[in-house]
Amino acid sequence: MRRLPLILLAAAPALWSAGGPSRPAGPVVSPTESVLFANPPVVETAALYAQTLQEAPASVTVITRDQIRRYGYRTLAEALADVRGFYISSDGVLYYAGVRGFNLPGDYNTRTLVLLNGHYLTDNVYGAMYMFGQDFGLDMDLVERIEIVRGPSSALYGSNGVLATINIFTRAPADSPRASLATELGSFGQKKALLASAFYLGHGANLLVAVSAFHARGRRIEGAELGGLATGSVGAEQGYHSFAQLTWRSWSVTANFHGRRGIAPAGWYGADFGDTGTSTRDSHNFVEAAWRRPVGSSGELEWRLYYDQYRYYGRYDYTSGEVVADERDYALGDWVGTRLAYRRRLGRLGEFTFGHQLDWDLRNLQVTETVWPRYDRYREIRRPRRSFGVFVQHVYKLGGGWKLYSGVRFDDSTERSRFLSPRVAAVWQASAATTYKISFGRAFRNPSTYEQYWEPNPLLAPETVNAFEIAREQRLWGRLDLVASAYHYRLGRARRRQHAPVPERARGEGDRDRAGDERPTGAVA
Repeated sequence: MRRLPLILLAAAPALWSAGGPSRPAGPVVSPTESVLFANPPVVETAALYAQTLQEAPASVTVITRDQIRRYGYRTLAEALADVRGFYISSDGVLYYAGVRGFNLPGDYNTRTLVLLNGHYLTDNVYGAMYMFGQDFGLDMDLVERIEIVRGPSSALYGSNGVLATINIFTRAPADSPRASLATELGSFGQKKALLASAFYLGHGANLLVAVSAFHARGRRIEGAELGGLATGSVGAEQGYHSFAQLTWRSWSVTANFHGRRGIAPAGWYGADFGDTGTSTRDSHNFVEAAWRRPVGSSGELEWRLYYDQYRYYGRYDYTSGEVVADERDYALGDWVGTRLAYRRRLGRLGEFTFGHQLDWDLRNLQVTETVWPRYDRYREIRRPRRSFGVFVQHVYKLGGGWKLYSGVRFDDSTERSRFLSPRVAAVWQASAATTYKISFGRAFRNPSTYEQYWEPNPLLAPETVNAFEIAREQRLWGRLDLVASAYHYRLGRARRRQHAPVPERARGEGDRDRAGDERPTGAVA
């Protein structure tokens, strides 16, 4: 895809004038924060604080802003496709990320945890994050770095941190240009325009605002198994992204709103091949306020408060005789939550991190209905949930280049089993160029309300994984590194817990399965 940057010289002369207000000098950076500006890149997702790649208790890859520009990544899927151990697949509408050979058809990324500036992007209805294309609500021009941590992370993050954790960090408002405009052109009619601007508001406050719109006409395919039938508009989509971040002293407020409509004429779930009425609309919007500040000379406290909104609407056209039936389903999710983490260095006793997380569903609704030729709402599921987790992590330097990480998290929620997620890792920096890492972790994934109640199975138990890994990371010269790792994953299920009866109208007399409605576990239509 070709990218054409444009500069707003004529449209916004005031923003570019030398006499405009200037940003004040940045605050004094603490030793913990200064590592973010070190070379080579660093990572903070693996242990909840910034550290070098060699120190991180996992096999980690960092994609920097310079690499995004150098290789021309325009979507999150394109960036992940070049990451060791990852591969991307698509059904023509959505993109799915596989990790180390795990990506069954229909697995909509329920075992990979994706974060945006540390904010969870897993929805509360399907328990998934499947937005890796243009449906991902952030433009790559705003990304500072992407951290990919392989292996289980439930000891810190809870459910869904089974195979990998991906954390996307945005560029700080104070480090962003005052104004920028970028356009993209690509094959199959892909077009996109982005407008972003950063402002210094005075009194130490900085604001970044960005909006974009995109459109693609899609491509044409032929179905050999359907007698050579052909259809266009495969991958056709249109939508928008909007992002805003305000930083002031110890506060950071982030808002991300986006929407995308995609056309699915290739026979989704048995719908008519070639019918462009079959389509999907979805979005995951959130607003989060985060507060972080040092506590004394050896501690740091971070608190987050957030509201999330998830929306999915699907339409499917089926021909029965001479009638084309218009069937639709939709999912509406709203939830609030809070997360607190406190880190303290205790000298020879090492470093401790304590924290808790609470999420509360305001709405968790799934509906299926026939709109034409006769209206019939034949499935309606309302299952709001609450979940709670508490975790602790200890990091201890043993001497001789050894560092030991140990942590555990306890999770509990309504209608789901309690779970204890331990993790231990030993890191040995044998030399400046050689590092060995050994780790063991136990992670889990709670079943979503979709999995439990779409086709009623309220006794569905959480998935579990016991993962062991040993790795050697060797720096050869310049930017060339050699990484060798061996790992063993054993997936299973946790012990069941008794649940409430199947909810009202989950499925009743007269309900019917439409052709091809064999939806895979954890998947959204």
